[in-house]
Amino acid sequence: MHEETLPVRKVSFREAVIRFFANYAVLSGRATRREYWFAFLFQMAVSLFLTLLSHLEVPVVGLIHTVFSWGTLIPGLTVTIRRLHDTGKSGWNLLFNLVPILGTIMFVIMLCLGSEEDNDYGPKPVAEPQ
Repeated sequence: MHEETLPVRKVSFREAVIRFFANYAVLSGRATRREYWFAFLFQMAVSLFLTLLSHLEVPVVGLIHTVFSWGTLIPGLTVTIRRLHDTGKSGWNLLFNLVPILGTIMFVIMLCLGSEEDNDYGPKPVAEPQ
């Protein structure tokens, strides 16, 4: 496995965003809770900021928001799949979102679970060397 795809336990917000884009198409490996939720927070914060800017009725903001949304779709899916791998679940569990309400609740619970020990998707993430 390539060193950049190995998740670390104490990933910072900045590192999580860098990993989010650097591993945009990596389906193998694992992503810790911090890595996943920081990437999610980044996506939501930028999206909210662009939504607020769009209320100023600047035409280019809508285009920027659309490009950002499409540009983060694949990295968002892949980091989610790696997060599921970290909990020992298959990426196919994304399909729980197709079940209204209960499926989404179950899916969010899966994303909040802690890291498993070594599993089929790789070794348990280790702390980054100092």
